[in-house]
Amino acid sequence: MIANRILDIRQIRTIEELQAVERAAKADDHNVIRPGVAFLRDGVPIGYAGIATVPCVTFWLDTKRATVIDSMTAHSFIEGKLHTEGVDLFLMPIEEKSPYFRLMEQVGYVKTNYTHLFMKGLR
Repeated sequence: MIANRILDIRQIRTIEELQAVERAAKADDHNVIRPGVAFLRDGVPIGYAGIATVPCVTFWLDTKRATVIDSMTAHSFIEGKLHTEGVDLFLMPIEEKSPYFRLMEQVGYVKTNYTHLFMKGLR
């Protein structure tokens, strides 16, 4: 039957749908970061997309000229700006060679399993 070969793409609308997607992703040993759309086959979640559901903050400070106080000030500004915009979760990619990398968890960030972040232009 061809029907079971069609990928069903649906907006996640209920807590039950969200929980089903989260369980399926975790059972497949994947991070779950704010799913918004479920990919279903025969009514069973086989994937998800979180399209613009979590802001990504890019960040750079000069490793030779910026001070610890500069870093604390910049992070405080970033978090304050996001908070005033109603954001309660954000991603911040940090290169392993960054002096901040080893400090991120100490200041409240949670390390994800994602080891690489890819970028693609659409124009």
